[in-house]
Amino acid sequence: MKLEDLNNYPEYPEIEVVEQFCNLVLDQAETVMIEETLGNLRCLGDKQWHTYKIPSETLRERVKAWLVYSGVLDSMKYLEDVLVIAFYFCLDKEFYKNALERYTGMHQQEFARSLENSTGKIIDPWWSLKCTSANHQP
Repeated sequence: MKLEDLNNYPEYPEIEVVEQFCNLVLDQAETVMIEETLGNLRCLGDKQWHTYKIPSETLRERVKAWLVYSGVLDSMKYLEDVLVIAFYFCLDKEFYKNALERYTGMHQQEFARSLENSTGKIIDPWWSLKCTSANHQP
């Protein structure tokens, strides 16, 4: 399996396929530029969101560990990517909150709304769908 193979999968692959590709990206992270890894995680995060399933705890911890290890949390340049990835991969709310406290970009209110509307210990990337569904019931 190669990252290029992702194009051969359906637009919304099964969660197991997304996790395999994420692990591939993280396995290769030390040999590519940070921007490339962030871009790949954002792309895979979008696919992850469309599975409508919470990724495995192992993958969530691995993504979080890479974000911490890579130093992207300490760079204003990358904080928006960090928040988007944390959102897509249902990372823990404390991690998300920590990144959000440092972020001063134009999507600050949107990210804060996701934090406020996520119940439990992890970010719920589908919270707005639940609100919309509840509002449209007869």
